[in-house]
Amino acid sequence: MVPDDFATLAPLAACILEHFQLTGDAENAALLFADAYEGDGEPTMAAAEDFFSDADNADMIASWTDDCPIEEAGYLYDDPESPTSVNTVVPVGFETTAPKAECILSNFQLTGAGENAALLFADGYDGDGEATKAAADDFFNNADNDATIAGWSTGCENSDLGAEVIEFGVPAWSGEMFRSYLAQLVLEDAGYTVNLNEGLDPAAIYTGLAGGDYHVYFGSWLPAQQATYEPNADDLEILGENLEPGAAFLALAAPQYMCDQGLTSLSDLADFADELDSTITGIEAGAGMQQTAEALVDAGGYGLDGWEVSSSSTAAMLSAYDSAVQNNEPIVVMTWAPHAMYATWSGEDAMCALVDDGYETVAEA
Repeated sequence: MVPDDFATLAPLAACILEHFQLTGDAENAALLFADAYEGDGEPTMAAAEDFFSDADNADMIASWTDDCPIEEAGYLYDDPESPTSVNTVVPVGFETTAPKAECILSNFQLTGAGENAALLFADGYDGDGEATKAAADDFFNNADNDATIAGWSTGCENSDLGAEVIEFGVPAWSGEMFRSYLAQLVLEDAGYTVNLNEGLDPAAIYTGLAGGDYHVYFGSWLPAQQATYEPNADDLEILGENLEPGAAFLALAAPQYMCDQGLTSLSDLADFADELDSTITGIEAGAGMQQTAEALVDAGGYGLDGWEVSSSSTAAMLSAYDSAVQNNEPIVVMTWAPHAMYATWSGEDAMCALVDDGYETVAEA
């Protein structure tokens, strides 16, 4: 048995498991080999390995995967049937805990263009918290944004404050930092005290939300974080998307000069294994996109068997990209929208997103 949406979360695994079936004789033979009747995990694991490695079973094992193209392992760019959304998540019952905050945050949404403009103002691509706070302050105090900000409180005027202290769970990602800082200003203007718990990974935030340690998270990228979200799903509620639909996407990207050399899609990556040292430069270990890339490599999708997805931080990834383009060196990194990285590099150094049917320059996407 699997969750209802398992085919969306892990299409390759769903396909294989749909075909996975043993005969009673085959399973009994393996268990007898392991003396597994005594419940000892080690010999049972040895039996599974023996079964998998036995040439007599090759046809059966192949039949489980024959109709499951390895490219179904996942979408790093975007799946049109399950588009990326960036959501505000709260604990179940938050509307009772802090009614006015729940009302305001249900309305809280930015356009990709608005967030990018603010992040560029802050040089937010470098993950500098103080600069990103300055961008949030600038956005909040800019008269051009008054109507947008007022709209978030529409219909909430008569709601009770409830709990007066709100705890935000904040990852070290500039976009999520910006939206958290901005929402802090909005809620404090409404009468709340907002504490920022920063530098957390998504798994810790979801667990903290479910356990009552945190009240709000603005960085729920779905479906990329679905596997991290799911264990606590019964205790969580999605208030809505805090970025307008269509504003967000995830992509592996290379410099324009590599795209011009023929690296135009995920399927081309394997042809550049030597130049890239079979490495994708990643971000934080807990990020959904990082986990998706790791799963893709583990599955050998797009011929990436034996590749590595390095993990570090967003700032380190962007620094590595900057260093590579300054020296005209090969590199493939993780990118997403909205983010100020789009306008940071241009021309031959501009990022181009790797997709199945070609590529596009991120700055023009």
